[in-house]
Amino acid sequence: MRHRPGFTVTELLVAAVVTAVIFMVGIPLLGSQSRAVAATAGRLDAAQTARYAQNAIDRELRMVGVNTLGTQPMLVQAGPFAVTFNADLSTRDAQDMWSIYYDADADSTTTLALQPAGMALPVSGFVYPSVPELDKDGLPGRAETISFWVSADSSSARPNEYVLFRAVNRSTPTVVATGLYIPNGQPFFKYLWAKDSTGVIDTVPAAYQPLLHSTPLHGTLADTGETATLAARIDRVRSVIVTAQGQFKDPVPNAPLGRRLVRSRTALINMTMLNRPSCGLSPSPVVAGAFLVNVSGQPDHIHVLWTRATDDGSGERDIDRYLIFRSVDGVAYGDPLDEIASTNGAGAYAWDDYDVKRNAPSYPGSNTFAYAIVVQDCQPQVSTPAATSTITVPTIP
Repeated sequence: MRHRPGFTVTELLVAAVVTAVIFMVGIPLLGSQSRAVAATAGRLDAAQTARYAQNAIDRELRMVGVNTLGTQPMLVQAGPFAVTFNADLSTRDAQDMWSIYYDADADSTTTLALQPAGMALPVSGFVYPSVPELDKDGLPGRAETISFWVSADSSSARPNEYVLFRAVNRSTPTVVATGLYIPNGQPFFKYLWAKDSTGVIDTVPAAYQPLLHSTPLHGTLADTGETATLAARIDRVRSVIVTAQGQFKDPVPNAPLGRRLVRSRTALINMTMLNRPSCGLSPSPVVAGAFLVNVSGQPDHIHVLWTRATDDGSGERDIDRYLIFRSVDGVAYGDPLDEIASTNGAGAYAWDDYDVKRNAPSYPGSNTFAYAIVVQDCQPQVSTPAATSTITVPTIP
């Protein structure tokens, strides 16, 4: 028989030892590479979670105040863990040119302004709205109320893990992002505001939060608690800072939770334009009066005075002028006799009528005068007339 060479026992033992050494070296290397891949995927997932949460909030915060009514606050709530605002983000009306998004299938309850009875806002429990949000035609406004807030994740065993929610009007809240880490003492939302009348931008102190829009009109003393020269605290907010951290479990044994942080600042562009005329509701009437002024014992002129309108220098800030009408001897008011431009809240108004001195032989009438003041805004819309009492001027002999 022909000889057939093979492996000796020694050769087999050497091969087995070499193979074992290769496995001993290779398996830990493969394991470390696998853990590195898992850690990289975890870090990426955490970063994407934080970035997605930040982008979702930033995208809608930029629209704060779009198509709001003159009495509808742009920013309703500004707290460390919740923000609520009004904006016309969605519509079912294809002819609605103001809304940001058109969705024919949108829920009708999420495309119009929130109406009373008020609902408790997330985290703070502040009840909003307190008055109907109606346009000049008495129809519901188009800007809906949107809330973002974070709440502790009760389903997670990880410490300080939160869920980001979003809700529109009274709709069921939806989950925006999970796995967000918020350390003790750190707010999810921070705010920058015009600190005082100098316009200096600074961080809103934690002691002032949450800021809440407690009255229907912007800038009223009841809403500020400060001075007449400052708008409401919440109306002075200019930017929102979001600090979002996603977290992940590092596959290395006994390794701490890994985290990736995203911080962004969103400027509330429309909030800087609160002083612009909104031309919303019709102006409210003023209170007017008149009295005769004598000079050297003779009638000289009638002094007419009236209060400034509610929206003159506050509220909608849209008053353009005051129209002055006059009635002589009971004749109906005709065209305006004169007009006074708005001074944007700088006190009351007055006007003098010198055309009241009548000569008795040439003027047989009763010589009585009455005045009415009508407020006009930038629409223009006008108020109902505010009439003065009738003034009888003695005739000059």
